[in-house]
Amino acid sequence: MNVNIHERGTIPMGTEYEIKFRADASRIQRISDAYPGGWRRIPMKTTYYDTPCGALSARKWTLRHRMEGDVHICTLKTPADGCARQETEVECADILQAIPRLAEQSGMAQLLELTKSGVIVSCGAEFLRLAKFMDMDGCIGELALDQGVLRNGSRELPFAEVETELREGSRQCLDRFAAELQRRFQLEIEPRSKYLRARLLGQEDSHGI
Repeated sequence: MNVNIHERGTIPMGTEYEIKFRADASRIQRISDAYPGGWRRIPMKTTYYDTPCGALSARKWTLRHRMEGDVHICTLKTPADGCARQETEVECADILQAIPRLAEQSGMAQLLELTKSGVIVSCGAEFLRLAKFMDMDGCIGELALDQGVLRNGSRELPFAEVETELREGSRQCLDRFAAELQRRFQLEIEPRSKYLRARLLGQEDSHGI
């Protein structure tokens, strides 16, 4: 069953729980064909930021600005447990203006101290997302199919991946849907975020990303 009642701003923020898979163009097409109708096409352009000394990445924090179509979204993600992360988003075109709002809304006051000397561009990504809200075995989730490139300076890496993200309901329901999706389309788990893979571009330990 497709779920079309959710729009940005109506879904509670807080804990992000998602399971990601590596994919390729053919699997992306097969999955979109298997769940016809209701797909939203969203061009995404992401810039990731860190402090000059790498204080955010050292804490496994992600600070980003993303254009989702024509909407500016600034996000702070911090570790939680397992596949979950704490996520705070504000609609803002300027990352420096967004930082105080993100610090206040996330409760991470330390963000202000860490970024008091400013932030620099770390890396980025640009991709097309096909997304739809679905009833996933009893929970409401978002299924997203992403294809594009990761960027770090002049270096680029094409990628394709599938994301299942919980919106309402239990993690166990999403786990079951993701497991069936993995089995049906022969997918491999992608344990690393776009940010980590982009940040590692050009480094020796980035082989195979």
